[in-house]
Amino acid sequence: MSTVIDTHARVLVVAATRLQGALLTDVLGRHGFDATPSTLPEVTESAVAGRADAAVVELVAGSLAESVNAVAAIHTSSPRVGVVLVTAIPRLDLLVPDARSRLGRAALLTASEVTDASLVVEAVGSVLPSYDGPPIWREGTLPPPLDVLSGLQLDLLRRIASGGSNEQIATDRGVSLRAVESLASRTFAAMGLADTPGNPRVRAVTTYLRAMGGA
Repeated sequence: MSTVIDTHARVLVVAATRLQGALLTDVLGRHGFDATPSTLPEVTESAVAGRADAAVVELVAGSLAESVNAVAAIHTSSPRVGVVLVTAIPRLDLLVPDARSRLGRAALLTASEVTDASLVVEAVGSVLPSYDGPPIWREGTLPPPLDVLSGLQLDLLRRIASGGSNEQIATDRGVSLRAVESLASRTFAAMGLADTPGNPRVRAVTTYLRAMGGA
């Protein structure tokens, strides 16, 4: 199965910086796309008006929820418009567990997995209606010591990083406070923080946030 490139496809590029936007626009333009720098509100308007076939949206930690909600709204209002998400966050699913199901025909490229520009071009091709396969979805890998943690432990760190207390987490997950405290202790031990100086909870969250791009 190969990606079919529509050389007339109109692609809007939403990047965190003007330079990144210019680079992505140039790469796509050189491969036959009608690529234009844009903003999320402009993508939404153009999608509804039928003036866009796809968009490339860079996700950054500081505006992650807002960007994911905007892309989900684009899918709801204009399902034919595909979106390629580009991010330095290694595991989007850890921060937005339902992202893939909410975003419809979206592709994902994690920066660490993009070895050359051709993958960006292939990802855009994979969200166009002319492509008959699933969109590309390339997540990265977590660095040590997060790479040894279970999904349950990573979810615990996400909740703590979002400001949740053990009591709140226990209530949200429908488990006992003791179960959460035990899970936290095992998580900190697995990260090698149990017998080190300082507050292991703070150090664990700091490590998690650093790995997730400061989310």
